[in-house]
Amino acid sequence: MKNIYTRKIVLLSSIAVLLVIYILQISFLGRSKVKTVYTNEEIDSVEITKNGGHILSLKKENEKWLVENFPAMENRANRIVNSVNEIKILSTVSYDLSDLERYGLTDENAVKVVASSGGKILRTLYVGKDSVAGSQCYVRLDDEKKIYLAQGSLKSTFEVSVDEIKEKPKTENSQEAEAE
Repeated sequence: MKNIYTRKIVLLSSIAVLLVIYILQISFLGRSKVKTVYTNEEIDSVEITKNGGHILSLKKENEKWLVENFPAMENRANRIVNSVNEIKILSTVSYDLSDLERYGLTDENAVKVVASSGGKILRTLYVGKDSVAGSQCYVRLDDEKKIYLAQGSLKSTFEVSVDEIKEKPKTENSQEAEAE
């Protein structure tokens, strides 16, 4: 009988010790923290290039986005601007810029996004290849000597053509559908 009480006490003590260890790990190590990086000012211009070649230019005039001087679809333009303005950094993957090729961040492969406000450059973002997970990608911010893992597939957000963003002229069928 005494042996059963001893086992129970040892078992309950072990559970209590494991619980204390678990609580300490949570409080000291915490959960994986996502660092969100914002620009300081409102973006009014975005230039996107790849391999030195121009992909597209977005400019805000009179509260409307223009892509190559054509009206842009507001939701597509806002998606691009918001993706440059708010970047969720999951982790730092390298402090060595000799790893650029590994992460698709060389001049030939990276998508370069320059966001400005009033002619002043707010952010230069280099977007590399997607990670193995697919919903993450490798990025470099401004002239930092770090390579980050960012949330989202940003390359597909920025590698768009002017025709994909340009506002489509409304046809008679689409106007009738909106009226209904």
